[in-house]
Amino acid sequence: MDKNKLLEILTGDTLVITVRPPLLPLKGAAELVDWRLNSLYSKLLIQNKNEKVPVELLLLPSKNRLPVEKVLIISLDTQTRKNLVTTLKGLKSKDCSIIFPKDFKKELKTFFSDELKNNSFSWDKIEEKEIGDEILIKLSKIQYV
Repeated sequence: MDKNKLLEILTGDTLVITVRPPLLPLKGAAELVDWRLNSLYSKLLIQNKNEKVPVELLLLPSKNRLPVEKVLIISLDTQTRKNLVTTLKGLKSKDCSIIFPKDFKKELKTFFSDELKNNSFSWDKIEEKEIGDEILIKLSKIQYV
């Protein structure tokens, strides 16, 4: 799928993009979102390059340049994965699109079932779509306990 068509299929109030180091140069959905947000993400990464603390979680407003309200860019490491549901709950996200690297596909079922057990996190509908080297997961009517 052409990455520009991604914007046509995004739904929800929150877009979550998972990334792995090295963060630059940006690729896939992160590159497209950065372009739509006037390079805000890459500028922050460059400014933070000399800091000792890596950017693990970044919340950006969409500024009406994307079909979602908020963009959450999250490092796909173990600790941050555990915090994903907590972060979505804090944002009061009810419907979201999450983009994972394609090679994460085999871990997705374990990831979501673990989150269901550990965080009382559920949804009414889940959809999965491949977008180039990434996978788009859409969660609808998310509920938190």
